[in-house]
Amino acid sequence: MELADLSLYKRAMKSPLTSALLSPDQDFDSLYGFNQHIVSQLDLDQNLSEAVIEASIKGAVVDDPVFFPKTMQVLADRNIPVISVIHNIESFLPRTMQIKPQWELLQEEVDVVSKSSLCLTISHEDAWFLRNNGVECYNYPYFPSEDSEAMLAKVRIARRKSKKKFCLCMGTAYNPPTLFGMKKLINNWPEITGGNIPLVMAGYGVDRFFDCKNVPEIVNVLGGVSDAGLSELLTECNACILHQDVGAGALTKIPELLRAGIPVVASQHAARSYVAFDGVYEYQDMKEIPKLLMRAMQRDCAPASLPKVEGRQLLAHVHRAFKPKHHSQQ
Repeated sequence: MELADLSLYKRAMKSPLTSALLSPDQDFDSLYGFNQHIVSQLDLDQNLSEAVIEASIKGAVVDDPVFFPKTMQVLADRNIPVISVIHNIESFLPRTMQIKPQWELLQEEVDVVSKSSLCLTISHEDAWFLRNNGVECYNYPYFPSEDSEAMLAKVRIARRKSKKKFCLCMGTAYNPPTLFGMKKLINNWPEITGGNIPLVMAGYGVDRFFDCKNVPEIVNVLGGVSDAGLSELLTECNACILHQDVGAGALTKIPELLRAGIPVVASQHAARSYVAFDGVYEYQDMKEIPKLLMRAMQRDCAPASLPKVEGRQLLAHVHRAFKPKHHSQQ
């Protein structure tokens, strides 16, 4: 296998870039600098598409193909098999309160992904949706790396003697669905818990959007933490609370938390892809959280076993996707 870094190809801007990916919501864009990121991605796509026209390649793997529509089209025109890897369906993520742009992006994204010989997803729901739109999919759920596994195993053992003094909510606040969910959880936490259960907020960007001045006294905002700090939080928390009302893909922190022996109390949307997992407690209404916490704390931690797809199965699907198709001559 020969690899080439096609991102080295540069070009002069020829015309303004347009895409349904660009958010028309100025508040959203100013909060995240979203459109600037999209423009840089689309400019890279133009570079790649021009390079691919003449490149000597027999197959391609494209990460998040919705950001590379022109490259995907060139590969399709050249009958080069493509394996797409998607972390989530971008059009399922809110980037505006307007419905029409979201539907336009959904149509654009499905059209791009449909040019793949095979699409790999980490989310059951994304695979279901894409299959229903004629895309060949293989669901390969996220599983912690060996390094993460070692840390999580240590946490699991340490939790046997820990005091478990607070609930933990963690995530990347730069992810809009996570931020929206955190805001709702913080605003409702004192009422739903009676102000008796401390909540610790941790994760990248958390301290940018929250501080002691705009959260209830019972909520402690930490923001980003070191590896050692994360291990301590995971060891001492009684459960992790995850709330999302919107979002796509699958929350990869859930299998990590389960491997560490930490109960996960999650909204129905946040629990997607993991609803049936032992150790996940799903709610539709936040008022259910205290009862679920009590259930979680009254039992031993869930078994560490998680379903893991064998790599050989994945490789077999990849092999079939890259296998040359013989067209009959007429």
